Amino acid sequence: MGARVIRPGIAAVAQPMPGHPLGSSNCYLIATDGGAIVVDPGYERPGTLRRIASGLASIDRRLADVRTVVLTHHHRDHAEAAHAVRVHTGAAVAVHPADEGMPAVGVWGATPGSPVPASWGVPAPLRTRMLARPPALVVHADLDLAHGTALATTQGAMRVVHTPGHTGGSICLVIDDARVVLMGDHVLPDIHPGAGLGGRFAANPLLAYRESLRAMGEYDGFVGLPGHGAPLHAVPRRAGQIARHHGRRTREVADVIAGHPDATVWELARRVGWSGGFEALDDGRMLSALRQTFWHAQLAPRDGS
Repeated sequence: MGARVIRPGIAAVAQPMPGHPLGSSNCYLIATDGGAIVVDPGYERPGTLRRIASGLASIDRRLADVRTVVLTHHHRDHAEAAHAVRVHTGAAVAVHPADEGMPAVGVWGATPGSPVPASWGVPAPLRTRMLARPPALVVHADLDLAHGTALATTQGAMRVVHTPGHTGGSICLVIDDARVVLMGDHVLPDIHPGAGLGGRFAANPLLAYRESLRAMGEYDGFVGLPGHGAPLHAVPRRAGQIARHHGRRTREVADVIAGHPDATVWELARRVGWSGGFEALDDGRMLSALRQTFWHAQLAPRDGS
Protein backbone atom coordinates (compact mmCIF):
# COMPACT_ATOMS: atom_id res chain seq x y z
CA MET A 1 0.00 0.00 0.00
CA GLY A 2 1.49 3.34 -1.06
CA ALA A 3 1.46 6.74 0.53
CA ARG A 4 -1.80 8.72 0.74
CA VAL A 5 -1.63 12.49 0.55
CA ILE A 6 -4.35 13.89 2.82
CA ARG A 7 -3.61 17.59 2.51
CA PRO A 8 -0.69 19.41 0.91
CA GLY A 9 2.20 18.65 3.23
CA ILE A 10 0.35 15.85 5.10
CA ALA A 11 0.57 12.19 4.08
CA ALA A 12 -0.01 8.76 5.58
CA VAL A 13 1.51 5.31 5.14
CA ALA A 14 0.23 2.03 6.56
CA GLN A 15 2.70 0.09 8.70
CA PRO A 16 1.88 -3.64 8.79
CA MET A 17 0.86 -5.42 12.01
CA PRO A 18 1.26 -9.09 11.09
CA GLY A 19 -1.13 -11.39 12.92
CA HIS A 20 -3.18 -8.56 14.41
CA PRO A 21 -6.84 -8.18 13.41
CA LEU A 22 -6.37 -4.45 12.81
CA GLY A 23 -3.87 -5.27 10.06
CA SER A 24 -1.87 -2.05 10.13
CA SER A 25 -1.22 1.20 11.95
CA ASN A 26 -1.15 4.64 10.35
CA CYS A 27 2.07 6.62 10.26
CA TYR A 28 1.64 10.29 9.34
CA LEU A 29 4.25 12.48 7.64
CA ILE A 30 3.99 16.24 7.99
CA ALA A 31 6.07 18.84 6.20
CA THR A 32 7.69 21.73 8.03
CA ASP A 33 9.72 24.57 6.54
CA GLY A 34 12.85 22.76 5.47
CA GLY A 35 12.06 19.62 7.45
CA ALA A 36 9.48 17.03 8.42
CA ILE A 37 7.68 15.46 11.38
CA VAL A 38 6.95 11.72 11.61
CA VAL A 39 3.92 10.87 13.74
CA ASP A 40 3.68 7.30 15.08
CA PRO A 41 6.27 5.45 12.95
CA GLY A 42 4.87 2.02 13.86
CA TYR A 43 6.54 -1.31 14.54
CA GLU A 44 10.24 -1.66 13.77
CA ARG A 45 10.12 -4.22 10.97
CA PRO A 46 11.84 -4.76 7.62
CA GLY A 47 10.54 -2.06 5.32
CA THR A 48 9.41 0.36 8.05
CA LEU A 49 11.92 3.08 7.17
CA ARG A 50 11.38 2.48 3.45
CA ARG A 51 7.64 3.08 3.83
CA ILE A 52 8.29 6.22 5.85
CA ALA A 53 10.64 7.43 3.12
CA SER A 54 7.93 6.78 0.54
CA GLY A 55 5.46 8.84 2.52
CA LEU A 56 7.95 11.65 2.90
CA ALA A 57 8.64 11.65 -0.84
CA SER A 58 4.93 12.23 -1.47
CA ILE A 59 5.21 15.57 0.39
CA ASP A 60 8.59 16.42 -1.19
CA ARG A 61 10.70 15.48 1.83
CA ARG A 62 13.38 12.86 2.56
CA LEU A 63 14.32 10.82 5.63
CA ALA A 64 17.24 13.17 6.16
CA ASP A 65 14.72 16.01 6.57
CA VAL A 66 13.03 14.47 9.63
CA ARG A 67 13.57 16.67 12.67
CA THR A 68 10.98 15.28 15.10
CA VAL A 69 9.22 11.99 15.79
CA VAL A 70 5.94 12.62 17.61
CA LEU A 71 4.21 9.77 19.43
CA THR A 72 0.49 10.01 20.16
CA HIS A 73 1.07 7.33 22.83
CA HIS A 74 3.69 4.77 23.76
CA HIS A 75 2.28 1.47 22.47
CA ARG A 76 4.59 -0.64 20.32
CA ASP A 77 2.40 -0.58 17.22
CA HIS A 78 2.83 3.21 17.15
CA ALA A 79 6.15 3.87 18.86
CA GLU A 80 8.55 0.96 18.44
CA ALA A 81 10.31 2.36 15.34
CA ALA A 82 10.87 5.76 16.95
CA HIS A 83 14.36 4.81 18.06
CA ALA A 84 15.29 3.55 14.58
CA VAL A 85 14.17 6.84 13.04
CA ARG A 86 16.11 8.75 15.68
CA VAL A 87 19.27 6.74 14.99
CA HIS A 88 18.90 7.06 11.21
CA THR A 89 18.07 10.77 11.08
CA GLY A 90 19.13 12.35 14.38
CA ALA A 91 15.51 13.39 14.99
CA ALA A 92 14.23 14.16 18.48
CA VAL A 93 11.54 11.85 19.89
CA ALA A 94 8.62 13.68 21.52
CA VAL A 95 5.91 12.24 23.77
CA HIS A 96 3.59 13.45 26.53
CA PRO A 97 5.24 13.25 29.98
CA ALA A 98 2.57 10.84 31.28
CA ASP A 99 3.76 8.20 28.80
CA GLU A 100 7.49 8.97 28.83
CA GLY A 101 9.62 6.34 30.53
CA MET A 102 6.56 4.20 31.30
CA PRO A 103 5.98 0.60 30.23
CA ALA A 104 2.76 0.07 28.32
CA VAL A 105 1.35 -1.97 31.17
CA GLY A 106 0.64 -0.98 34.73
CA VAL A 107 -2.70 -0.97 36.47
CA TRP A 108 -3.86 1.97 38.52
CA GLY A 109 -5.13 0.76 41.87
CA ALA A 110 -3.69 -2.75 41.45
CA THR A 111 -0.78 -4.53 43.07
CA PRO A 112 2.34 -2.41 42.44
CA GLY A 113 4.63 -3.97 39.88
CA SER A 114 2.16 -6.56 38.64
CA PRO A 115 0.24 -6.21 35.38
CA VAL A 116 -1.86 -9.26 36.39
CA PRO A 117 -2.60 -9.08 40.14
CA ALA A 118 -3.23 -12.43 41.83
CA SER A 119 -6.45 -11.00 43.26
CA TRP A 120 -7.94 -10.95 39.76
CA GLY A 121 -8.34 -14.73 39.96
CA VAL A 122 -6.76 -15.54 36.60
CA PRO A 123 -6.03 -19.29 36.39
CA ALA A 124 -2.40 -19.95 37.31
CA PRO A 125 -1.16 -21.29 33.95
CA LEU A 126 -2.70 -18.37 32.03
CA ARG A 127 -1.45 -15.81 34.56
CA THR A 128 2.06 -17.27 34.23
CA ARG A 129 1.87 -16.89 30.44
CA MET A 130 0.59 -13.34 30.72
CA LEU A 131 3.38 -12.38 33.12
CA ALA A 132 5.93 -13.96 30.78
CA ARG A 133 4.88 -11.88 27.79
CA PRO A 134 7.66 -9.80 26.16
CA PRO A 135 8.52 -6.69 28.16
CA ALA A 136 6.54 -3.62 27.27
CA LEU A 137 8.13 -0.80 25.31
CA VAL A 138 9.55 2.03 27.39
CA VAL A 139 9.88 5.30 25.46
CA HIS A 140 12.77 7.58 26.29
CA ALA A 141 11.90 10.97 24.90
CA ASP A 142 14.04 13.94 23.97
CA LEU A 143 11.11 16.37 24.14
CA ASP A 144 8.04 16.55 26.37
CA LEU A 145 4.77 17.35 24.60
CA ALA A 146 2.67 19.02 27.25
CA HIS A 147 -0.90 20.12 26.52
CA GLY A 148 -0.85 23.29 24.44
CA THR A 149 2.59 22.74 22.91
CA ALA A 150 2.65 24.00 19.30
CA LEU A 151 4.81 22.61 16.48
CA ALA A 152 5.23 24.55 13.25
CA THR A 153 4.17 22.88 9.96
CA THR A 154 3.67 24.15 6.43
CA GLN A 155 -0.09 23.93 7.08
CA GLY A 156 0.07 26.08 10.20
CA ALA A 157 0.64 25.38 13.88
CA MET A 158 0.04 21.81 15.08
CA ARG A 159 -1.04 21.98 18.70
CA VAL A 160 -0.97 19.21 21.30
CA VAL A 161 -4.24 18.31 23.04
CA HIS A 162 -3.80 15.97 25.99
CA THR A 163 -6.51 13.30 25.75
CA PRO A 164 -5.80 10.79 28.54
CA GLY A 165 -7.77 7.57 28.52
CA HIS A 166 -6.30 4.97 26.20
CA THR A 167 -3.00 5.69 27.96
CA GLY A 168 -2.15 8.34 30.50
CA GLY A 169 -0.18 10.34 27.96
CA SER A 170 -2.37 9.92 24.87
CA ILE A 171 -2.51 13.08 22.77
CA CYS A 172 -4.27 14.41 19.72
CA LEU A 173 -2.57 16.78 17.30
CA VAL A 174 -4.72 19.55 15.85
CA ILE A 175 -3.86 21.61 12.77
CA ASP A 176 -6.66 24.16 12.81
CA ASP A 177 -5.78 25.79 9.48
CA ALA A 178 -5.93 22.42 7.71
CA ARG A 179 -9.03 21.28 9.65
CA VAL A 180 -7.42 17.98 10.63
CA VAL A 181 -6.95 16.24 13.97
CA LEU A 182 -4.52 13.34 14.33
CA MET A 183 -6.04 11.10 16.99
CA GLY A 184 -3.78 8.12 17.63
CA ASP A 185 -5.95 5.49 19.32
CA HIS A 186 -8.13 8.01 21.12
CA VAL A 187 -10.93 7.73 18.54
CA LEU A 188 -10.93 4.86 16.04
CA PRO A 189 -13.44 4.22 13.25
CA ASP A 190 -13.90 0.47 13.57
CA ILE A 191 -13.32 -0.56 17.19
CA HIS A 192 -13.89 0.87 20.65
CA PRO A 193 -10.44 1.67 22.11
CA GLY A 194 -9.68 0.38 25.59
CA ALA A 195 -8.77 2.64 28.48
CA GLY A 196 -5.97 2.53 31.01
CA LEU A 197 -3.48 0.61 28.88
CA GLY A 198 -0.34 2.14 30.36
CA GLY A 199 1.02 5.51 31.35
CA ARG A 200 0.41 7.55 34.47
CA PHE A 201 -3.10 8.18 35.79
CA ALA A 202 -4.19 9.92 38.96
CA ALA A 203 -7.53 8.08 39.04
CA ASN A 204 -9.65 5.59 37.11
CA PRO A 205 -8.71 5.99 33.41
CA LEU A 206 -12.33 5.64 32.30
CA LEU A 207 -13.16 8.93 34.00
CA ALA A 208 -10.35 10.66 32.12
CA TYR A 209 -11.37 8.96 28.88
CA ARG A 210 -14.97 10.14 29.28
CA GLU A 211 -13.80 13.76 29.52
CA SER A 212 -11.33 13.39 26.65
CA LEU A 213 -14.03 11.98 24.39
CA ARG A 214 -16.35 14.84 25.30
CA ALA A 215 -13.60 17.27 24.24
CA MET A 216 -13.82 15.93 20.68
CA GLY A 217 -17.04 17.90 20.29
CA GLU A 218 -14.84 20.86 19.37
CA TYR A 219 -13.80 19.20 16.10
CA ASP A 220 -17.00 19.12 14.13
CA GLY A 221 -16.05 19.62 10.49
CA PHE A 222 -12.49 18.40 11.00
CA VAL A 223 -11.09 15.31 9.30
CA GLY A 224 -10.02 12.85 11.96
CA LEU A 225 -6.85 10.90 11.21
CA PRO A 226 -6.87 7.77 13.39
CA GLY A 227 -4.07 5.46 14.40
CA HIS A 228 -5.80 2.59 12.60
CA GLY A 229 -8.32 2.61 9.78
CA ALA A 230 -9.67 5.22 7.39
CA PRO A 231 -10.10 8.95 8.02
CA LEU A 232 -13.18 10.01 9.98
CA HIS A 233 -15.45 12.79 8.76
CA ALA A 234 -17.69 12.94 11.84
CA VAL A 235 -15.29 12.99 14.78
CA PRO A 236 -17.75 14.17 17.48
CA ARG A 237 -20.33 11.56 16.48
CA ARG A 238 -17.81 8.71 16.61
CA ALA A 239 -16.43 9.95 19.94
CA GLY A 240 -19.97 9.93 21.30
CA GLN A 241 -20.49 6.35 20.12
CA ILE A 242 -17.35 5.23 21.93
CA ALA A 243 -18.38 7.04 25.12
CA ARG A 244 -21.81 5.39 25.03
CA HIS A 245 -20.20 1.98 24.49
CA HIS A 246 -18.13 2.41 27.64
CA GLY A 247 -21.19 3.59 29.54
CA ARG A 248 -23.05 0.44 28.49
CA ARG A 249 -20.07 -1.70 29.48
CA THR A 250 -19.98 -0.17 32.96
CA ARG A 251 -23.69 -0.94 33.38
CA GLU A 252 -23.15 -4.48 32.08
CA VAL A 253 -20.37 -5.10 34.60
CA ALA A 254 -22.54 -3.57 37.34
CA ASP A 255 -25.35 -5.99 36.48
CA VAL A 256 -22.93 -8.93 36.75
CA ILE A 257 -21.66 -7.66 40.10
CA ALA A 258 -25.24 -7.34 41.36
CA GLY A 259 -25.76 -11.05 40.74
CA HIS A 260 -22.24 -12.13 41.75
CA PRO A 261 -21.01 -9.61 44.34
CA ASP A 262 -17.92 -11.66 45.26
CA ALA A 263 -16.82 -12.36 41.68
CA THR A 264 -13.17 -11.83 40.80
CA VAL A 265 -12.13 -9.76 37.79
CA TRP A 266 -11.63 -13.03 35.88
CA GLU A 267 -15.14 -14.23 36.74
CA LEU A 268 -16.65 -10.86 35.82
CA ALA A 269 -14.84 -10.73 32.48
CA ARG A 270 -16.05 -14.20 31.51
CA ARG A 271 -19.65 -13.06 32.03
CA VAL A 272 -19.32 -9.89 29.93
CA GLY A 273 -20.04 -9.92 26.21
CA TRP A 274 -16.93 -9.55 24.04
CA SER A 275 -16.78 -9.43 20.27
CA GLY A 276 -16.04 -12.98 19.17
CA GLY A 277 -16.35 -14.28 22.74
CA PHE A 278 -14.02 -14.02 25.74
CA GLU A 279 -12.61 -17.53 25.39
CA ALA A 280 -11.58 -16.82 21.77
CA LEU A 281 -9.30 -13.93 22.78
CA ASP A 282 -5.56 -14.50 22.60
CA ASP A 283 -3.49 -13.83 25.71
CA GLY A 284 -2.75 -10.20 24.85
CA ARG A 285 -6.32 -9.22 24.06
CA MET A 286 -7.60 -11.24 27.02
CA LEU A 287 -5.29 -9.25 29.29
CA SER A 288 -6.69 -6.05 27.80
CA ALA A 289 -10.23 -7.33 28.43
CA LEU A 290 -9.35 -8.07 32.05
CA ARG A 291 -8.01 -4.54 32.50
CA GLN A 292 -11.15 -3.05 30.98
CA THR A 293 -13.28 -5.17 33.31
CA PHE A 294 -11.23 -4.01 36.29
CA TRP A 295 -11.75 -0.32 35.43
CA HIS A 296 -15.47 -0.75 34.83
CA ALA A 297 -15.88 -2.68 38.07
CA GLN A 298 -14.41 0.25 40.01
CA LEU A 299 -17.16 2.51 38.62
CA ALA A 300 -20.00 0.06 39.22
CA PRO A 301 -22.23 0.83 42.22
CA ARG A 302 -22.13 -1.80 44.97
CA ASP A 303 -24.29 -2.71 47.94
CA GLY A 304 -27.19 -0.70 46.56
CA SER A 305 -25.20 2.54 46.32
